Amino acid sequence: MTFPLAGGGPQFPTRDEALKQLVSKAVWSAHTVYLTNSERKRACEFAGSKVSGVVRSYQAMSKKGAVLAWAFLDTHRVRSKRESLLFAIAPDGTILGSRVLGFAEPREYLPPGKWLQRLDGWPLNDNLHLKKGIDGITGATLSSRAAVNAARRSLALWKVLQERNEPN
Repeated sequence: MTFPLAGGGPQFPTRDEALKQLVSKAVWSAHTVYLTNSERKRACEFAGSKVSGVVRSYQAMSKKGAVLAWAFLDTHRVRSKRESLLFAIAPDGTILGSRVLGFAEPREYLPPGKWLQRLDGWPLNDNLHLKKGIDGITGATLSSRAAVNAARRSLALWKVLQERNEPN
């Protein structure tokens, strides 16, 4: 199922279409992860915002079984309506790519694909903030802030889940 932009126009990709666009030669699998209280607290600290304790993540595997990427779907409020962004995270902990899956705000506030590509290659660090390392979108400050915060949450979840899987 695809969702049209507010006011008509092109449709957004489905989650499965977006995953294939982000890492085409992969087998994607979905996982529901329940964070412990301490994991959730750490994810919130890393992200700088609230993070859900129930995480739906996606993992891209090569045909030989190597992990190619992880992806996280972040649905949040921009102004008064919701937006859904999907972020793929590379094995080195950087943003591999992103896709807009839903945007209920007026079309003029939709972050353009070229702007979202500015987030590609970013790790979770202190410069990944609007007006610090990332320039905003003129006339769509709330949309650009929401997208950067969603990217930070996705990277924070990736980091916490990687810590969980590290051998002691």
